[in-house]
Amino acid sequence: MESLELAVVGPGRAGCALALAAMSAGHRVAAVVPGPSGVVPDVLGIEPSRYGMLPLVDLVIVATPDREIRAAAKAAAARLTGAAIVCHLSGFTSIDAADVGTGRFGSLHPLMSLPDPDRGRRALAGAPAAVTGSSRDVAAVISGFAESLGMRPFHLSDDRRGLYHTGASVASNITTGVLGLAFDLMQAAGVDPSVLRPLVEQSIANVFDIGAVEALTGPIARGDETTVAGQRLEVELLDPDLADQFDLLVDFLRHRVADRP
Repeated sequence: MESLELAVVGPGRAGCALALAAMSAGHRVAAVVPGPSGVVPDVLGIEPSRYGMLPLVDLVIVATPDREIRAAAKAAAARLTGAAIVCHLSGFTSIDAADVGTGRFGSLHPLMSLPDPDRGRRALAGAPAAVTGSSRDVAAVISGFAESLGMRPFHLSDDRRGLYHTGASVASNITTGVLGLAFDLMQAAGVDPSVLRPLVEQSIANVFDIGAVEALTGPIARGDETTVAGQRLEVELLDPDLADQFDLLVDFLRHRVADRP
């Protein structure tokens, strides 16, 4: 697609990652409006802008926290032309939060963990991205922009955003938390947690290859309650708080196993 003129509002981890990827793809980040800190990360090499001084752009990317999207979009609207698109990066919030009266608004949600700007920029290449637009034309522009950054856009219905984002959060955030528990236990055993990587990667591959229920293995899946009780005792002796977390996960897995046909 042709190069776009962009304004980024809220250059946090996602906003910075997207801005860096956009610049690498030949787009021009004409302005960056910082968050409450008033600071634009040095990695972007751009001086901070104010809402009232925004240049005319093709696309405004609102990368603020969800609760601030509507106010940020409205503040940027004074300098928009009728052709400009306001696009937020939330996977949960309705695209209506980006509606500033031009009729051209939507969302672009990279389905990828973006822990810092540089790692995030690299992770965007090949990442799926949920796109919702106020019209087919707007969705096409946002999708084209995503593709120019190496992402793989797919359509997301606005009335299904809550379920979609919850699923994404479970897959990423809760999985990360569970691995944190596994790391704690391995470290307590005097074992480098990095040895878990092949096991985790194969387990995840199995889920996608044969299904989440079919991929379940281990003592809970085979009904070995003696081993589960022994594991629980080991965790309890180490840290009662970790034992409470272990109990929650065991109960969850028992429910999943019970659902097997």
